[in-house]
Amino acid sequence: MRARFFRTWRFEVLQRKLLFLSAQASQAAELAAAYETFEAKFAALDSDGDGFISGAEARLSLLQSELPTEELRQIWDMSDMRKNGGLDKHEFVISMLLIQRREQGLPLPDTLPLVWRTPPKHAKVSPLIQPN
Repeated sequence: MRARFFRTWRFEVLQRKLLFLSAQASQAAELAAAYETFEAKFAALDSDGDGFISGAEARLSLLQSELPTEELRQIWDMSDMRKNGGLDKHEFVISMLLIQRREQGLPLPDTLPLVWRTPPKHAKVSPLIQPN
């Protein structure tokens, strides 16, 4: 009886790990696709080429979504990870990804998934402004 319990328990733990890894892979793919979609938009907004856009510059892109102000505020709070009042390329892509997901009817997450907190390996983000 005890051996059967442990086999069942180990199987359930393995299932949870596989679901977690599958979710991470899906989130990583979603982030990579968002980079392809929004990198050029960031480059156009980053007129001085310093890898950073001010809150005022980002605001126009956020408002184009026509999402409610409270949701845009939540998106800004999640995407401005360093809380410096502006967005680097990674933070901008995250904000656009969150907006895109809301426009598709998906709820905002309570917190950013771990895999979204750092740029993907292929992304060129200035080392001076990479998230910790």
